Amino acid sequence: YLLTAAAVLAASALAYVSYRHRAATPSPRPVIFFACLVYGLCAPRFANYTYILLLVPALFVLRAEPRKPVASLVAVIVLLSGAMASLAGTPYLRVMAAPYSHLPSLLRDYLPLWSAFLLWFLLLRRLRASESGKMTA
Repeated sequence: YLLTAAAVLAASALAYVSYRHRAATPSPRPVIFFACLVYGLCAPRFANYTYILLLVPALFVLRAEPRKPVASLVAVIVLLSGAMASLAGTPYLRVMAAPYSHLPSLLRDYLPLWSAFLLWFLLLRRLRASESGKMTA
């Protein structure tokens, strides 16, 4: 856990510093959304309320993604993982997860966490690639 949290914090700090240096007047929205994603990934327990905190940053990332097929795929992953996280421990999860039962349990059981990592990576890439420092969605 500590190694993963340290790697997320280090990569996030580097992206934030480079974003601040490149931007004449950086927008606070991507920084706040990025901080929410970093918190979600570094929190010791990734619970349903943590996943709810990541919904607005997820919407920002999906709207800012220039490639629509990638955004569509990420949206499906995020929605599926949110539904699976909210239905955990209910009989509905067994019905909904039946088509995905062939996936390894490490992937299936931690899908909300993997989707948060995917969103973090997309926003990290977006912060690093922002030439003007302005990011709009």
